Amino acid sequence: MLLLGLNAARATLKGEFETILKGIQPGGRLFDYVHVIFKGEWNKRLTQAQEIKKTLRRDILKVDKQIEGLMDRIVDAQSDTAICAYERRISKLEREKLIKAEKLATPTAPHRPFDEMFELALAFIANPWNLWASDRS
Repeated sequence: MLLLGLNAARATLKGEFETILKGIQPGGRLFDYVHVIFKGEWNKRLTQAQEIKKTLRRDILKVDKQIEGLMDRIVDAQSDTAICAYERRISKLEREKLIKAEKLATPTAPHRPFDEMFELALAFIANPWNLWASDRS
């Protein structure tokens, strides 16, 4: 008997939820506003990724100059200890450069365009009932 009562309560709750969900349809202005916010954040992230790439390129050039300076010092050095220290520093800089180059080679562009990535989210915001009633839920 308890199980029947729980199922009835569940069915009632589900029915009430669906009634509320059917009534939720934001106006065009709200939908447009959400789209603008999503697009703004999307563009902000793209800009940040581009800035990171620029910084990595600058850092690699800086490391190259440091390595070049150390190589010049090795040529002028007369102490084996100094030469070893310069070589260790060059090795460390080469590793740092390699890490930065790998990060630079990593694609930052999204795999899919904005509209495709946010299609489902925007469709849900436009009419939550359609998604709830579809096979995806």
